Amino acid sequence: MQRRRHIDTNCEIGWTKIQLKGCKALYTGCYYRKPDNDPTPLQNLNTSISRLTHNNTLPNIILTGDFNLPDIDWDEEDSNGGYTIK
Repeated sequence: MQRRRHIDTNCEIGWTKIQLKGCKALYTGCYYRKPDNDPTPLQNLNTSISRLTHNNTLPNIILTGDFNLPDIDWDEEDSNGGYTIK
């Protein structure tokens, strides 16, 4: 197991890579977002995930943490296929 600092961004996230012989890599991430309405940490999370998925050999990913999104409307998608944070 190795800490993967090259995919960290300017948000509270830590990534670990688990590589078993003969298996696709598994990346586990733990993320924390302060309970405010600043979208920057979510944009940085997106950048971090993009660094993992930049080529055709997509790894397995497990992302956990506290996203602090109490005002998100999970029932209504926006025009980009995302969700609206009120």
